[in-house]
Amino acid sequence: MTASDIARNPRPRRLGLWIPFVLLAIALIALAGAWVYARGLVLAQLEAARNPPPGSSVAVSFGAAEVHGFPFRLDVDLTDAHAWDRSGWSITAPQLKAEAFLFAPDHWVAYAPDGVVIGRQREGPLVVTGKAVRASLSDVGGRPPRISVEGLDLDFSTPPGATPFLLTRAHEFHLHTKAGPNDQGAAYLEVDGATARLSGLLARIAEGKPVTFVADLIFNHADALAGDDWPHALRNWSEAGGFTDVRHLRLLAGEALIDAKPGTVGLGPDGRLEGALTLTLRQAAKVIGAMGTQGTLAPDTTRSALAVSGVGPKATLVLHFQAGRMTLGPVALGPSPRLF
Repeated sequence: MTASDIARNPRPRRLGLWIPFVLLAIALIALAGAWVYARGLVLAQLEAARNPPPGSSVAVSFGAAEVHGFPFRLDVDLTDAHAWDRSGWSITAPQLKAEAFLFAPDHWVAYAPDGVVIGRQREGPLVVTGKAVRASLSDVGGRPPRISVEGLDLDFSTPPGATPFLLTRAHEFHLHTKAGPNDQGAAYLEVDGATARLSGLLARIAEGKPVTFVADLIFNHADALAGDDWPHALRNWSEAGGFTDVRHLRLLAGEALIDAKPGTVGLGPDGRLEGALTLTLRQAAKVIGAMGTQGTLAPDTTRSALAVSGVGPKATLVLHFQAGRMTLGPVALGPSPRLF
């Protein structure tokens, strides 16, 4: 090869072969730096939660804390996690495992392999265990925040000295909240296939069979639903003119069914329900008869309620909450339920 040939065909440069590897190395270094930085933020936030400022309504404590999951996740493992507020409620998890994606640090998913212990305000501890006890949290600044709590094959128990819980077991448990437009909030609660400690009226209706409850609600003035405790929050919400659109309400106890059509309810100044719901009753005669046998309804009231419900397997009646009283059609049932 002559000098002129070399000049016409220079040796190919190898820089282009290295550029992708250099860029990859830079990306990996940036990813590692971002993960280390995020890990430091999580640890700092955990310490801040463990040492809240004076006057804070919520306090948190835990034993060991470990953050791992490199490169794309933030996995947090806590032992003896405990959170409580000034109202007397608390929750404890012997082990708590939570995770979030590195680039979505405001959406956390957590589960408790050994279950949780709920400290109730007056009734004492409630132990909840099951195949799955998990929760997720995002949109923390929303009112309400986006929260999901789910459980599968749950068992509910109480230690000696604590008040027994209404439920002993539930096949499924679902609780979801989220914020909506125009200062609205939504809440959904479902307890499916539950075994309950029933007595009196409900025991007669359910006849030892599983109980299912579903409530699907949309409420306004979500920002006003805040306070030091639940009664205080409900009072603030009521004073702001809050009301709830009931989209779906269902109670299935044995063969008896109470199913509410969409309606609107609110709270009066005394904390009692106000509004009206149209109910479809299955086994209406059985339910009303049990109320009479139990003494919940007087004999004359029972006869009137049976006459209003008719003789068919189903009955549609309007349940009114007005002036502190609750009536089913024209039949007075008693005081309206009081929530604060």
